[in-house]
Amino acid sequence: MDASIVETTKQDALFSYQGSPSFQPLSVRWAELDWWPIRSFGMGNVPAGYQNLRCFRRPWRLLPKGIQKVYLKSDTAAYQKELLIYCAEGRNERFRVIEFAVGVDVTAEFKKAVAAVEEKEWHP
Repeated sequence: MDASIVETTKQDALFSYQGSPSFQPLSVRWAELDWWPIRSFGMGNVPAGYQNLRCFRRPWRLLPKGIQKVYLKSDTAAYQKELLIYCAEGRNERFRVIEFAVGVDVTAEFKKAVAAVEEKEWHP
């Protein structure tokens, strides 16, 4: 899942954080097929993390019945409590637990939380 800034000359486009008139579509991608079943077309001033869970939940009905497992990979825009809980607690009716790799800003609080994890709890 990723949001990308797309510069435009359309008059109704709003300015992105990069300073240009832009749109910012949020896309959910099926990597093996290079297929983008969902693209939520956002204005340039909409943050990349806006309504990620809503967009992430939409494509599952489009996947073939034989697909039994999905994963989420995203940057820090997807570091959102409701999205991570949805994946980790198995709230998806079809796939249940969805394993994920999501970026996180390395803040002082994050470093403290990581340091609190005992060495034996880390696994490759």
